[in-house]
Amino acid sequence: MNAQRRVLDRERDVRTYGRAEVWDLVDEILYPEGHPYSRATEVASDVHAARLRDVRWFFQRYYAPDRLTLSISGGFGPAEVRPWIERYFGPLRRGGLAAPPAWTVQPEVDLEGERRVLAEASRSTDALYVIWPTPPWGSSADAALDFVSSHLERRLTERLVRDGDALSVDVSQGAAALANRFSVWITVPRRSGTLEPLQALDEELRALRRDGVDDDALRGLRRRWRHGELRSMDASLTRAQRHAYVLPAFPGGRYDLRSNLERYGAVTAPEVREAAVRYLHLRRRLVVSLSGRSDAPPESILQTYRRVEHVTPADVAEVGRRWVRPEHAPMVVVGDWRWLISHPVRVPGGVAFITH
Repeated sequence: MNAQRRVLDRERDVRTYGRAEVWDLVDEILYPEGHPYSRATEVASDVHAARLRDVRWFFQRYYAPDRLTLSISGGFGPAEVRPWIERYFGPLRRGGLAAPPAWTVQPEVDLEGERRVLAEASRSTDALYVIWPTPPWGSSADAALDFVSSHLERRLTERLVRDGDALSVDVSQGAAALANRFSVWITVPRRSGTLEPLQALDEELRALRRDGVDDDALRGLRRRWRHGELRSMDASLTRAQRHAYVLPAFPGGRYDLRSNLERYGAVTAPEVREAAVRYLHLRRRLVVSLSGRSDAPPESILQTYRRVEHVTPADVAEVGRRWVRPEHAPMVVVGDWRWLISHPVRVPGGVAFITH
């Protein structure tokens, strides 16, 4: 038990200094309270409070044949495999558990305006992460958004990476079962800032929302996605996993290769443009700008966000009234970012820079 706690602590440390930490922050901001994907990250205090009896109870409660899905993939005949299934799984007794609640596609998340987060992180590079909530894997718009992601990644790579303005570009439409997110991740050299890549993304998005893609580009997108889908299914484990998933947006609630290929083949050029117009709005999204620093605070970005998310305007006004002088508050404007920055002021417990 103690060894597993150490493993979880180490995994949490790795998340703090990697891209996964931003995902934790995104899920908390993007999805409302009560959403299945909201606040999915475990808390260190909960991990250390758990006892062996708690783990045993959880295993006995949920890891039972009543909730098991068996998916078998490989080169075999069904008649050959069925005796093996009976031999190894037949003796398992049911636990009498009630059926788990049905998985259903969640209502679309609609961000009210743009949310921007600036953070320092222990990274060797700066990074820009832009996210939009989108429909789940298997939905009608999902395939069109996959084509949008391929188009944007190619355009941004040509524009930023080949000219040396960015180190990498990764654009993807997720593959989540109940709700999804479209994400753009751009890394740039440390101290380069993220304003230029954000401007490049916005320009490419405006062009796509205005002009769409032509038929030749669409044929190339279809060809690449079909090749990628077939190649991914070469692995027996991937086939088994996909067929075991519960995917409410797919016909019949399960993955099917043939229907999935047909779904991509049916996407039209107007649908690609419409997907960008409907889901990738420039003023309804989450923008996270990471500044890489070797001496960044040890706490995670998510921990910092949770500390300040409940600060009210009244709290800010009180701090300003008591500690900040107007003559110490120059306005700094960089693009759409506006910072009101004070000189160091002495407050209870130390010295602080106050920004707004």
